[in-house]
Amino acid sequence: MEVLLRMTGASLFWEFGKLACIALIGLALLVQASKPYRWHYLLLLLVFVPSLFLATDLPVDRYRQMITFQLGGMILLLLSATYFSGQVFNRVAWQRMLRYMLYPVASMVAYLFLRTPSLADIHFTTGANFATSAGFGPNQVSTILGLGMFVLLLNYLLRFPPLFSASLDKLFFAVLTFRALLTFSRGGVVAALVAILLAYLLYLPSTRVKNIGKTVFRFLLGMLIFIGLFLLTDQLTGNLLSMRYEGKRLDTAEYSIDKVSSGRSKILETDWLMFLDHPLLGVGLGESNVLRPAYGYRNISHLEQSRLLSEHGVLGLLLLLWLVFQVAEKSTLRQPHLRFIAFGFALLAFLTMFHSATRLAMTGFCFGLAFLKLQEYRSGFAAAGVNKLRKYSWVQ
Repeated sequence: MEVLLRMTGASLFWEFGKLACIALIGLALLVQASKPYRWHYLLLLLVFVPSLFLATDLPVDRYRQMITFQLGGMILLLLSATYFSGQVFNRVAWQRMLRYMLYPVASMVAYLFLRTPSLADIHFTTGANFATSAGFGPNQVSTILGLGMFVLLLNYLLRFPPLFSASLDKLFFAVLTFRALLTFSRGGVVAALVAILLAYLLYLPSTRVKNIGKTVFRFLLGMLIFIGLFLLTDQLTGNLLSMRYEGKRLDTAEYSIDKVSSGRSKILETDWLMFLDHPLLGVGLGESNVLRPAYGYRNISHLEQSRLLSEHGVLGLLLLLWLVFQVAEKSTLRQPHLRFIAFGFALLAFLTMFHSATRLAMTGFCFGLAFLKLQEYRSGFAAAGVNKLRKYSWVQ
């Protein structure tokens, strides 16, 4: 919904999504303070304190904006991790939340179809396409569409009851994939698919022998739908989509990691140089964007991992190691279903930070989802009075 409000020019300030999530989760922590939260996660907020004093030469209004823009996402991530560490969901509540996540994504897709001109009237290049993302940033649109793809495919591979119905789930996945590919922004699509693939590879060995065939079939069907849509979209765009994903450019035959990564390799390089020059406390909040031209490149940070190093120094490195450790820890959980969910969401958020930093509330919220606990399959649905688990449909 955060991106949909931005796309439609809603009369809300830009960082409304992050601050609203911070306020709601903060309120929930106060109201439900007796739950077994991992409160020590909040101590990681101290990592950001020194950087606040290193950037005090900014005007007050700019300083306030920099806090919400640069730190809002990480603050939400730590609050979300703390809150969900004390939550126990049954499967009905879990799937209800997934459907709530998909409703505004469906609204976004409808808006895209209404505002996008005919494909014949769109001039495609090997760059991100604003026309197919309704004039808004393709990276953010692709990220949210990728989230929808991830949620639908995750639920399908776990062989949970459909979120809407078996046919609607597959159709919705196909539509989201098609629209995400049309944005020509690779980050959201690649992050979703890589997170699903790696989580699936961890989940498959623990699946019961009699269910392996069905689980593999579902994965192959999902991949077949994606490949078919990729080939169709590639044909509709004159094979420019495949060039985009290969990192090729129409304006030059030169092939370099900088062009393949849309400049992110340069951002990573300059952030690393800043970290080497200011290893203890970093350059300060938001100062990496100010100093970057002096290091040979003009662009704002898109990589949260490298920004933590350049702006927060050794403290940022400690927080980065904590993020990596949490992603790795989720891959070792004992319950197969929970391992799939936790590792998948943690990895999706971590990969999103590579191309979109923490610009969206979705990143911190999804990382937090990796910390919740899920009841056993039968007990979860028994709580809702459902008898025939496999045949249950949310539409009926």
